Amino acid sequence: MSGRSRRRQGAAILAALLGLTSPLAAATLQVGPDAPLKTPSAAAAVAQDGDMIEIAAGDYFDCAIWRANDLTIAGAPAGADGKTATLTDKSCEGKAAFITRGARIVLRNLTFTRIRVDDRNGAGIRVEGGDLTIEHSRFINDQIGILAADNLARTLIIRDCDFTANGLPDADRATADILAGSSARLLVTQSRFDAKKGGAAISSQARATELVGNRFTSATPMTYLIGDMTGGTLTMTANIITLAPGGAPRLGVVTTAADGDLPAGDIVVEGNSLTNDSGKPTTLLLNWRGITPRLARNIVARADTEVSDSGAIQHRLSTAVHSTIDTLRHAAGMARHLVGIVRQQL
Repeated sequence: MSGRSRRRQGAAILAALLGLTSPLAAATLQVGPDAPLKTPSAAAAVAQDGDMIEIAAGDYFDCAIWRANDLTIAGAPAGADGKTATLTDKSCEGKAAFITRGARIVLRNLTFTRIRVDDRNGAGIRVEGGDLTIEHSRFINDQIGILAADNLARTLIIRDCDFTANGLPDADRATADILAGSSARLLVTQSRFDAKKGGAAISSQARATELVGNRFTSATPMTYLIGDMTGGTLTMTANIITLAPGGAPRLGVVTTAADGDLPAGDIVVEGNSLTNDSGKPTTLLLNWRGITPRLARNIVARADTEVSDSGAIQHRLSTAVHSTIDTLRHAAGMARHLVGIVRQQL
């Protein structure tokens, strides 16, 4: 048993003897070449609810799964040489450099780079637990920056982060800097997205998606730069969007639809600026949701369109066709299953 574990056990025994029921004090775990714990995964293996994990600057060919709740996991602030705590070239469970399974975790001052897996969805961070806040961190040349699994009780906050050269050059739908499944809320603020490979900047299925004060730059063809395709509310304010040569989306810069089972949520797009140097006219908001969006103070060039619903009818028909096909396939599968049962009983 480690010295830290013995101290925890002793404190628990003392608390029991004194009749105390309050939780034990959180510990601070030091990670680094000269620290008691050499790697983030070593810290994750012993972390308890409420602990603070401090990671020294340097490259860590390591990955970690964080299961405890109320953790704060912080890299040392970048020094004069610009070095940060960097997770590189390794994934856990074929998923991500960091997998969060606890609730109310805060990550800050970390870099995730060159995360790749055979399924082509290797992420810097895979979010599988509860609420998570990510601050002052960088995602560079990963297949996906942040991939959040479905959790309708989760709030995911991303603040002051940089996303650079993530994605797959031959896939523009299945990858993104932020790929968020069904959740309660996704808030992205004061962050920067430099899309140089295939894929979107943000693809969200959250019930509420809020994008505030971000900078988006695109220099590669894509279906859309920002997609909110399942019907939740979308709020975009004070974002700066630049389409570099070759960076025009095939649909709209921001594309919305209602392909999920959510009621059509409000769309608010206010105070955003679109600079289009792609050489092709584009639409700031392609609205396939079937509701009237609230637009104000957006800046677009004369050749571009602020809002359009072009293709909405075809999209709804296509969605209905695919839904019908899926239903028929399911019914056929059930029929084959029932026939098999009957044959077994004859």
